[in-house]
Parts: sequence; C-alpha cells; structure tokens
Amino acid sequence: MMNVAASFTRNMHICRHRVCARVETWCVAVSVAILLVIFLISFLSFNSDIDKEHFRKDKNHTRKLEIPQLIAGSANRLSSTEATTAQYRIVTTTTKAPTILRTTTTTTTKKKTWQKIMMVAYPNGHFGKLVEALRVGSRIAFAVKLDDDPTRFWVNLLQSDRSNIVMHMDSRTHFLNDRSMIVVNSYLNGKWDEEQHHSNFPFQPGKTYEIIIQVEDGYFTVDVDDIYLLKYYSTVSRDTITDVSVKGNVTLLGVMQI
Repeated sequence: MMNVAASFTRNMHICRHRVCARVETWCVAVSVAILLVIFLISFLSFNSDIDKEHFRKDKNHTRKLEIPQLIAGSANRLSSTEATTAQYRIVTTTTKAPTILRTTTTTTTKKKTWQKIMMVAYPNGHFGKLVEALRVGSRIAFAVKLDDDPTRFWVNLLQSDRSNIVMHMDSRTHFLNDRSMIVVNSYLNGKWDEEQHHSNFPFQPGKTYEIIIQVEDGYFTVDVDDIYLLKYYSTVSRDTITDVSVKGNVTLLGVMQI
C-alpha cells in the first residue's frame, strides 16, 4: 500500500514538471512573438516617417529636366500631327520657369492661368493665335523635341497679317564653318533687320526642350529649361503681336501663354 502511494506521488511530481515545462515553453514562444510584432510595428512606423520626410523634401525639390522624363515614354512616339492636336498644361515649380506636362487641363497660379495656344499645321510650319494681348511679364512657352539629325528650327512672334516677324529665333546646327548658332532677327516692312548671333547653343539632337520667351519693356528674354539664354531688343509695340509659329526639324509638343 505504501509502495502504491509512493508511486502515485512520484507520478504526480513528474506530471507537474511536464506541465510546468510546457507552460514555460509556451510563455517563451508567446513572449518572442509579442517582441517580434512590436519590432515589426516599430520598423514599419520608422520607414513611414522616413518616406514622409523624403516626400516633403522631394515635393520642394525642382527637377529641371522634367519634360524628357515624362515625354520619353509616350509623346516621343507621337507623329507631328498627333503631337500638335494633343493637349498640354504647364505646372509651376519652385524655379522661375514652368514645366509643360501632357494632360487635358490647365494649372492656375496665384493670379494667372496658363492657357493653351491652339496650333495648326501648315506646309510652312505650325501657326497659332495668342489667347490674349501681350504685356510686360507675359510669357510664351514652347515644348519641342528635336529630330535625330536636325539642321535648324525657328520660333516666330508675328503680327496679325503674319508678314511681319517681330522676333525670329532661328537655331541652326550647321551655320558658319559647321558651327551651331542661334540667329535672332526681325522682318518688318519687307526687309530683315541686322542679325544677332549667339554661340551659346543648348540644343542636342533627339532631346526635348522647353523654350520660354518673356516680354519685357523694350526687349524679350529667352530661357531654355529654366536657364537664361539670350536677350533681344525690339522697338515694335508688343500689342501688335498676335500670332506665333514654329517650323523646322522639330516635333511641336505644345504651346502655352500666360
């Protein structure tokens, strides 16, 4: 009888130890799982904070060459007619000049709105009428993609009859002694004025550029991709300029005015 009691007591101790060991194992496993969950939540929260900070920095960061990145995949495959009829808008950035993006709306700045100029293709180039009269501070933005082997292309500011060219900016890749040169001139009352030559030539074959002409008091300034290029003086009243045109070895992607 005593042997049976001793055996029963020993078995109870063994069972108690086994149960305690299993409980301890489960407690350790649950603790490890909780620690892993806490670590994972902390890690994801930390990465989220980094992403938010990166977004805030990137939001205020200006990418100068926005057009090639956005157009390279789609608009480069457009034909000249398709590119002319497509709609574009201009989005202001932290730099002086805006960036032209392919879309169907316009973007309003604090007090002004960029407006699309409808361009029509003719055998002698693309022509379009200004949306409103020019004034000091007015800007006209052209987005163009150069051909792979361009010779020249030009942008004109015209009077209503289109026979007088107030500003003619001609970019030539093979000018004097096969040098690249920008020639600026005006054609008024049946004759050309004196040419102005600019050797600073930013255009490369196959690349996309944004050209912005800004109206000042007695002269025009030209920027290419937010970089100042040249100044052209003119005594012609800016109120007489009603049309614009583009012609040459380029695909016209859009024209806007503000």
